[in-house]
Amino acid sequence: MLEEIVRLMYKFGSALGFAFDDIVQKAGTIRTNREFQMKQGNWQEDWNLMQMINWEKENKVVECNGKNNSSKLDKTLKDQWQWTYVSTAR
Repeated sequence: MLEEIVRLMYKFGSALGFAFDDIVQKAGTIRTNREFQMKQGNWQEDWNLMQMINWEKENKVVECNGKNNSSKLDKTLKDQWQWTYVSTAR
């Protein structure tokens, strides 16, 4: 739903489109993380955004943005999902 609203806002001009680029990206990250973590059994279907972020904090992936993971995570996680994770909270 959020993504559909944002796409509609794009039609109001490039200035608004530029302003909403980050929101579109964030919505995609949230959706991707929710689907992945639910498949893994880590998140519940009825969790809100704060519950997702709190789980990320507890699991020390809240600062990961996909590019800085190697400096934020223990090297033993190199072959795990955390190594390429993009946090919902970033």
